[in-house]
Amino acid sequence: KTSACNLASAPKQNFEMQVPFEVIDGRIYVQARVNQRGPFRFAVDTGASGQARADSTLVTALGLEIEKPIANSDGVKTAEVDTTRLASVEVGGLSRENLHVITRDYNSKMSPESALSGMLAREFFSEGLLIIDYPKKTLSLAVRLRFRTSKRAFSSTSVHFAFLFLSQACMLMEISTRGLT
Repeated sequence: KTSACNLASAPKQNFEMQVPFEVIDGRIYVQARVNQRGPFRFAVDTGASGQARADSTLVTALGLEIEKPIANSDGVKTAEVDTTRLASVEVGGLSRENLHVITRDYNSKMSPESALSGMLAREFFSEGLLIIDYPKKTLSLAVRLRFRTSKRAFSSTSVHFAFLFLSQACMLMEISTRGLT
């Protein structure tokens, strides 16, 4: 087992996905292919439920159909939201298929430099450990890695999902408690 701070420099074959990211207005962005087209700029929103979101500009660009609205709750209120279906979303070799996603105009409330085509939500990364390495500006997903915190051992194969945020000081800033032994 290795320390959490050494995970980001593990050999490349340990990662199912490893891609560069940019940060704008505090939000992480990566390049994604949707329905085998793109690249499109997607934000990473680990607080959002589901696998992804589609901005209305992506729906228009790909000629996607709007499906029947569904009820969606943000924990405070419930609202009806439009949905669409994405045949595939691929980021750095990590691919998800047949995604039923919420769609709306996300960009109208953002600065032009923050414009996006969609968002990758927490379930997109549900196979293991999502490593957000700020110093290297790299987003990685590891399924087979193991590491030790100061008190507990962690195996990315034993969890539904966990986060590891690396800062300049390489501190473990947040991690789910699921899967800790």
